[in-house]
Amino acid sequence: MHHAPLHLPRVLSGILLIALATPAAAVAEATATPAEVPAPPPSDELESADAAATGSSAPPSRRRGQPPPEAPSGSIEVLDEIVVTGSRVEVRRDDAPVDTLLITRREIEASGARDVSDLLATQPGVEIVRDGISGAGLRLQGLEDEHVLVLIDGQRIPGRVRGKIDLSRYTTDNVSSIEIVRGAASSLYGSDAMGGVINIITRRRAQKPVEGSVQLRADTLSGYELRANVGVSNETSLLRLGGGTLQTESFRLGEAAEETSGSARNDLDLDLRAEHQLSSSLRLVGTASFIAVERSSVDLGAGTAIFDRTDRTEILDFSLAPELRLGEGHSLRFTAHYSFLDNQLLQDQRRSDALDQYQRTSEDLWETSVIHDVQLGSHRLTSGAEILYERLDSPRLDDGEGERFRPALFVQDDWVLAEEQLLAVTPGLRLDHDSDFGNQLSPKLSARYAPIDSLLLRANYGWGFRAASFQELLIAFDNPSVGYRVEGNPELEPESSRGGSLGLTFQPSSAIRLDMSVFRNDLENLITVDTLDLGGPGRPMRMSYVNVDRALTQGAEGSIRYKPWRILTLDAGYTYTHARNVTEETWLSGRPWHRATFGVTWRPDEGAFTANLRGEWVGTRPFISLEDGTYHEAAPYTYASLRVSQDLGNNLSLFAGGENLLNEGDPRDLTISPRTIFAGIHAKY
Repeated sequence: MHHAPLHLPRVLSGILLIALATPAAAVAEATATPAEVPAPPPSDELESADAAATGSSAPPSRRRGQPPPEAPSGSIEVLDEIVVTGSRVEVRRDDAPVDTLLITRREIEASGARDVSDLLATQPGVEIVRDGISGAGLRLQGLEDEHVLVLIDGQRIPGRVRGKIDLSRYTTDNVSSIEIVRGAASSLYGSDAMGGVINIITRRRAQKPVEGSVQLRADTLSGYELRANVGVSNETSLLRLGGGTLQTESFRLGEAAEETSGSARNDLDLDLRAEHQLSSSLRLVGTASFIAVERSSVDLGAGTAIFDRTDRTEILDFSLAPELRLGEGHSLRFTAHYSFLDNQLLQDQRRSDALDQYQRTSEDLWETSVIHDVQLGSHRLTSGAEILYERLDSPRLDDGEGERFRPALFVQDDWVLAEEQLLAVTPGLRLDHDSDFGNQLSPKLSARYAPIDSLLLRANYGWGFRAASFQELLIAFDNPSVGYRVEGNPELEPESSRGGSLGLTFQPSSAIRLDMSVFRNDLENLITVDTLDLGGPGRPMRMSYVNVDRALTQGAEGSIRYKPWRILTLDAGYTYTHARNVTEETWLSGRPWHRATFGVTWRPDEGAFTANLRGEWVGTRPFISLEDGTYHEAAPYTYASLRVSQDLGNNLSLFAGGENLLNEGDPRDLTISPRTIFAGIHAKY
């Protein structure tokens, strides 16, 4: 296999440049943060606060600037949770203009989830869609992967395959929290945020002057994982370095003899974060990461042809973000971000080279932004500008390359009309100029209201859009091994949506929280795949992308969290989704009408034994075949996982568990790993 040259030097040079931003004093023993030097923002500090608290948010009755109320003896300690995704600035979760689902570090650790896809799979309203080729994508409110913007620390990441970002390539080891905004977010983030935003926030601060951890895990799929992290910090600086390697075997479902249902994996990831407080008003943050994911599988082609397929993806990512605090309630933040993706695909026909293929694709993503945030009386005004440049070089594109330039301006005013009842409205507007599709305007209006102390009501309505991808516009890909051809459509129009939601949060006590919402998205020019020619002897089947005149997704979501005791948490959720191609009067493929999630966590504050049982029940899903247009319904399934851990003392613990406990899966509609038992050891300093 041909591997991309010079990637390691690129990684090392980028890491060196970022590390130079943090002085050697970072290794000195930390002391309490001086009053004149503000600590870094607290959005990651649920890591430490969660160790003694529940992870649920404060009751809606607490207003801006109020301190957290004292928790009654034996009940939940209430947290002042901070989120950023719904407003692009730090606010309390219940002050956020839009409802934000927050997964804290405590919940991540209790779940035992290895990667982000496993963690999100049991969240209400978030559906993970897995396949053995392009990994694990997701849906929000019935909208597909390409309509959901995935961010890391607020920055876009490249590497969509079949429209999806593979969430299984991001481990939870370095994740502080995950924020999920469901519904149109184009007024703040532009294209690709029609269905919502997933923001993966990495760990920011060390809890001790010097800390480190090592974890080793093995499972019954002949897989193993080794991970390590180290962090040093003092009163003004932080340096954190982590990484790991993962290897798993391929698997087969059904009666498959040669072909694999799921790929073998060989992964490597490295990440670095450096922070330095230059003064009481200026903070500098730099990050660098490298991910290499190699998937190997065996595919069956036309006739008796068998192919060994290897797909390797490498992603380099660098960002630099100075933040200037100009005074109380007044800040200015700059971000420069660069990502480079290199993908190599090798398809090797056994006992012949007639249908061998080797393809290499590279993608560059440059993004710069400036965000200004100021509190003006009852108004919190957030405004900003972005410039995005994207370039793709691929033999699959008709001209071999594509590029896109997209500047944008946005503004949002969070206007509190009544402080005591937390009555607020938040209008927002964004203007994008796309080099392919011209100007796109995305307005949005949100409102929230707390008529009583325990109840918070929210309403949102906004416009969204998505510009067609390079692949959809320009692809010219032949797969002679299977006998099909995919052609781009340069006449595609951008997708647009008009959508809204109504929701409530009811928290009658610190032990229980209920969230409910209804939503609807009306779509125009939805892009989907259509069959142009079914093919025949000596003629491949031809497929291309087309705009659907109208489609809609609508439904209801609900979740409840109950903590009868501090050490026990019970979670349950339900989603109903109605997704239709209105023009052709058919269902949109793959969306389940009903889905339920559940979770039970046993975690004593000072206890030696913890346990987490979580899972989802996914109901019947409609599918329409691209080959002949036939309709079938996939059977319901239940996916459940269990993890237990035992503290051995001296910062050493053992853990074990199982995934897909009911051994669900089939080769046509559900290509997920069979039942897997795992065990491991974790040590920290």
